[in-house]
Amino acid sequence: MTGMGEPTVQVIILARDRRDFLRETLRSVCAQDVQGFDVLVSDNSETNAVEQLIATEFPQLRYTRRQPTLAALDHFRTVIAESSADYVVFFHDDDVMLPGFIRILSRALDANPGVSGVAGNATILQTLTQTAQYTTMGPVAQARKLDGAEAIARAYLTRQMFGVAAFPGYMYRRRTLEGLYLDPDQGGKYADVSFLMKLAARAPLLWLPDVTMHYRIHNSNDSRRESIPQLLKLLQYIYQSTSIRRDSELIAEYRFRYWLRWWRQRQISANRNTAWRSHIVARYLLRRGLNFVFTRPSLCWRFLVRQR
Repeated sequence: MTGMGEPTVQVIILARDRRDFLRETLRSVCAQDVQGFDVLVSDNSETNAVEQLIATEFPQLRYTRRQPTLAALDHFRTVIAESSADYVVFFHDDDVMLPGFIRILSRALDANPGVSGVAGNATILQTLTQTAQYTTMGPVAQARKLDGAEAIARAYLTRQMFGVAAFPGYMYRRRTLEGLYLDPDQGGKYADVSFLMKLAARAPLLWLPDVTMHYRIHNSNDSRRESIPQLLKLLQYIYQSTSIRRDSELIAEYRFRYWLRWWRQRQISANRNTAWRSHIVARYLLRRGLNFVFTRPSLCWRFLVRQR
């Protein structure tokens, strides 16, 4: 995938035992409407399925195997440290690039030398079905610049209302990533938010209205399982790094939404060990929900629209 000289753009695919999804991802990378970029598959798998796929179907791509396997956050930290091009993408092995992904994002970085990274909008894939009417950022019409940690924090705290850029959809200016990593003490599996907060504190991030990828949601997505302890770590980092206070209305609304997601997941799993906690949370949701109905009807309407 590389041309003459040192490539300006590097795409690193973080892969782990999802051969069929990865095949679709790699086909989309190879179908980009520009040439001269570098591709590396970073295989953090337990099995040999990904290695066999690359050898038989994508031998032209660079490939490295992580042995022993790394924890997810350590894998991300490793590929950041090993990245080498001016512009770098850390793409997931279950998402799909649209043909203009690299062209649109690299040109945006060229045109905006003061930003640290850029991301486009993304349609949502429900396992194998594209839901084109739903996008991660919603129906946005113009670019949005997020300058500083608090801008990122507020975007994520209100994401149920307005949406955010998909994390694997960023193209970064590599020199701005120096020393950054996903810190488990600053959000655990939600540490992508604290990572972007720290990056935006160095230089703004830019979100484009252009749809540049399909973001896949499926049952094995870890992000679909709510972890309250890790969420509380993220919130603690937000309190320490911004002017947002734990007793603010913004946090009250966010708290309601994450407990609602937690409660819904427990109803699906029917875990008897947490039934008592579900009852307590249900009472909180009922009280708080009624309060929002009477005091914030517009908020309730936006929330219901986003849930459809």
